[in-house]
Amino acid sequence: MSYVAEVVIPRLPKAPNVMGKASIWATQKERVIWRRLINHAFMGIAPKAPLTCALVKCVRVSASRCDDDNLGFSFKHVLDALTFNGIIKDDSPKTIRYVHQHEKGKRGQGKIKIFIRELENLAQEEPNHEAVL
Repeated sequence: MSYVAEVVIPRLPKAPNVMGKASIWATQKERVIWRRLINHAFMGIAPKAPLTCALVKCVRVSASRCDDDNLGFSFKHVLDALTFNGIIKDDSPKTIRYVHQHEKGKRGQGKIKIFIRELENLAQEEPNHEAVL
């Protein structure tokens, strides 16, 4: 059976327009925060070895919507943390199929959802949200 996981983290990654103005120390702090959050979220459900071929779908649930390029880039620290914590081998297009989406949520209740499914190869048909799990 192939690896499948879904986690919800009750925090939003900072948008690139916010992080772009941040100091190197603030960027480092954000990186460390996401490494810890991902480690905690996948505790007990992490794959035995880093996935070498996977679908990674990140969903931002927030009241306001980022434009598409900022939405995708906002998950940079999340993807790096998945790699750092041994969930995926690498966050390059050779290893993962990365999908990002936005869902409307309530103000003050922002969160992200991460769906990961191991694939046999990257050419596999892309599933919809429900079919990931």
